[in-house]
Amino acid sequence: MRFPDSYIGRNLGKVVLMIGITVCCGVTYAQETRIPFRNPTVPLDHIWKSQLSGFETEDYLEAIRPMIGQFEKASGRILSPGDKRKVGLKIYTHSGPGIATPQALVQAFIRILQEKGYQSSEIFIIDLDLRLLWESGYVADRNDPQPSYSGVPVKVILDGNLFDPQWFYDSPIPSERFEYTSVTDNLFSWDTIETDNRKSFLPLPLLLDVDFWINLPVITDHPALGINGVMANATLWNVSNQYRFFQNPMGASAAIAEIAAIPELRRGLVFSVVSLERLQFIGGPFFNANYVRSSPEIFLSANPVALDYLFLDRINRARATSGFRSIAPPPPVFDYARSLGIGDYDPEVIEIVSVDGLNQNE
Repeated sequence: MRFPDSYIGRNLGKVVLMIGITVCCGVTYAQETRIPFRNPTVPLDHIWKSQLSGFETEDYLEAIRPMIGQFEKASGRILSPGDKRKVGLKIYTHSGPGIATPQALVQAFIRILQEKGYQSSEIFIIDLDLRLLWESGYVADRNDPQPSYSGVPVKVILDGNLFDPQWFYDSPIPSERFEYTSVTDNLFSWDTIETDNRKSFLPLPLLLDVDFWINLPVITDHPALGINGVMANATLWNVSNQYRFFQNPMGASAAIAEIAAIPELRRGLVFSVVSLERLQFIGGPFFNANYVRSSPEIFLSANPVALDYLFLDRINRARATSGFRSIAPPPPVFDYARSLGIGDYDPEVIEIVSVDGLNQNE
């Protein structure tokens, strides 16, 4: 896998993070941590890639089935029902319907999980906000107390029912609330919450209730994060009180890495799958059709760091073609995440493999 030399930080020193994570029994710990990269039981050095014939459900099924087969063979982790008989699909709708997780991709995964032995009631879709789920077509009736999509339950993180006071990420960054009025309205406003709330609560269903969960993000740029993609969808767009981090890019990058390192959250995340049906390279995370590109490609990996690094390169290529400045140097989240063992992004250790097993150089 090859990236432009400007993207490769070969001489960067070890990243030192101050971690303050509160989990389970409500005990906060903070310590200076240097954690070397370590391989878990899933292959973090592979990205599987496939070409799509189109963007319909059948097209996604044709591409995803062999990719999952290769992942299962390489990792030894079979996507079959376990003791909990629950599986979650974390989607992204926070930019509105213009650039949400493709519905055909979600429908394909529902079909695949049913083929693996899960019942519809044992699969759930999860994302932050009810209004944006509704505007993006994942909830038919906002007043339905038990919303569903294609026969599977939809869980809303910010309705408050998925939190437990003992499970939260603790950060000294002050609390902010960002109010999104409507996908048809350009007004975005910041409202500071009066209380000194430094907690971001974690979604219990993905921590404790699933055999595994799958991350289905989309890719945009972001003024604070650099890239709003795989890692962000699994972390900041998966907790409460996340907008406080966006005032401080360094704080946002550290929060992404630290949340991703929470063992209970990380243990359940089996892999991420990204379709390039739509990628927005400037103006994100707010949807702007003028800056959206589409490519019939889909990627699967257990390494969110390498995926985001790959898509940052795609964003910068599109920016260069359109006469915009690149996002450079790469955001610090890459080195933060690598230092915590979330995954490496060095092209020397990452291999892109097509579904027919041929190595692909980018």
